[in-house]
Amino acid sequence: MSKKDKVIRQNLIKKWEYEYIENLDINNIEWLNLNYKELYEFLLDNYYDEEVQEFANINYDRFFDYNPIGLRYIDFGIIRYRSSIENINNNFLLGVCLNNKGTKTILNDVEYNNNYMLFNNQEMPLTHIIACETNSYYRNMGLYKLLMAKLISYIDLSKNILCTNESSMGRSYHTFKTFCNILNENGFNKDIRMEMDVNKEYKRLLTNKANILKLK
Repeated sequence: MSKKDKVIRQNLIKKWEYEYIENLDINNIEWLNLNYKELYEFLLDNYYDEEVQEFANINYDRFFDYNPIGLRYIDFGIIRYRSSIENINNNFLLGVCLNNKGTKTILNDVEYNNNYMLFNNQEMPLTHIIACETNSYYRNMGLYKLLMAKLISYIDLSKNILCTNESSMGRSYHTFKTFCNILNENGFNKDIRMEMDVNKEYKRLLTNKANILKLK
């Protein structure tokens, strides 16, 4: 990227930061529970900049790491590709609010699946927590706890829960422990663990219907 192009890009990012990030009312969050197709439609309606014919993002190369501004785990390109696949059962819970552009900005999000099969011969599905995040411009404001507290209204608490492993940032913020505490406070009494803790015993229990309730 030339110096001139970089300046143009920096100015465009500043424009998007004003439109999508500045002075958001985080006390007025709307919660949306969307499938892949609905998510892509949301991104088209709220993040596509017709003037430059591009989704609002902070990356300098639009072909890589093409994420909504302030986010990491939602990818414009992946959503475009996967939205047409009918058998994807994942959902996205989004916390959104109105922005300066008059559209909606994603403050936090979590991707989950209430009917996840880890093994081919599994007797009962799991609830799978795939990814969650807070917009990087609004971290350390309690939005993660708010998201997890809202999530329990959407996930199937009658099933054991499997979470993807924490990122390095997740470990520093104790995201797994926080989620476990919120679940326990709301009477969750099934097994919950990260993928790194899946072992032979766990597989044996999941694939044996008689033992499915003995995980905890």
